[in-house]
Amino acid sequence: MRVRGFVDARGRPSLDFSAEAALGVLCTRCLRPMPVVVEVQQTLAFDNAEIDDELDLDTIETLPMVQHLDLVELLEEELLLALPMLPKHDACEAPGPATIGRTSVFSGLQGLMDSTDGTT
Repeated sequence: MRVRGFVDARGRPSLDFSAEAALGVLCTRCLRPMPVVVEVQQTLAFDNAEIDDELDLDTIETLPMVQHLDLVELLEEELLLALPMLPKHDACEAPGPATIGRTSVFSGLQGLMDSTDGTT
């Protein structure tokens, strides 16, 4: 993890940070645990002015000025936002029906259909 505070070209207090973490999640395909490496690199500026609603891709993200900033919470949120929405292994099988030692609930219906031989 690396965190650096500075004053940007507009005179705003800013943070430049990067972090990497290996997080344990469940594969959405096989439902088994899997590690996911998440990397975050972000620059944030703090400003007293109202945040502009227009999207400007050339500027860094701006947050309202706060008296106290919980840096651990901020990094945690950024890492969580960087997680893949649907994590899955590169190669795994989807779980199939749990048929070991169990009979199908429809096997009784098949027996009824066979016994009637199509007559009503």
